[in-house]
Amino acid sequence: MKSMENNLSTALSNSLTNEVETIVTAIVESGLDSVMADGILKEIPILSTAVSMYKAGNSFKEQHQIEKLASFVMALNNGIIDEEKRKHYKAAIKDAPKQRDQELKYILILVDRYINSDKAKMLAKLYLAYLDENIDWNTFSKASDVLDRLLPGDFQELEKCHWFDLEDSAVSDALLRLISLGLVVSHNKGAKAANTVGTIVIPDSTIKDYELTNFGQTFLRCLSEYD
Repeated sequence: MKSMENNLSTALSNSLTNEVETIVTAIVESGLDSVMADGILKEIPILSTAVSMYKAGNSFKEQHQIEKLASFVMALNNGIIDEEKRKHYKAAIKDAPKQRDQELKYILILVDRYINSDKAKMLAKLYLAYLDENIDWNTFSKASDVLDRLLPGDFQELEKCHWFDLEDSAVSDALLRLISLGLVVSHNKGAKAANTVGTIVIPDSTIKDYELTNFGQTFLRCLSEYD
């Protein structure tokens, strides 16, 4: 187990290949057992390593775990725009192997927590942003934890970016979650009223505008730029 864990970074680097989509499709359509029997799983070393580490067999949970990890690896490859970028990512992953191995253990835990493959794909985009040094590890960790807390439809709500003139009763549960996760902030609207010295602005606490926080902007940008 120890030797396999120490080679996670090498396994992932060697999994940045154009062959991954064909193999992932085979896993989804034919099942993990079929792919293992055909021997093509070895073409994606990080998946072979995961199968050995988790002793993946016939249980639905084990196979689903591998499918999610396969989706993560496929999204990594889909985010690579050319061979120069592929070389860049391979070098970045192999750099400081002990550090990368710790990062990848953390990523494997996250992938295991996610219910569906869509979040695994989104996590890959965040990791590419980290490898490109567009975000630091703390931001990646924060963003990946937020990703785990999103419910269906929350990301689509986030893509709106701005919400104007909403009464408190009109705020959706999705928007409330985005606010609680630090992705969105509210601003009270003001109503102008005349008085003896001119015009003043009276805040209206029941009608607000909403917009992405700086973190929300970073989160959305990372997930949009690596499609």
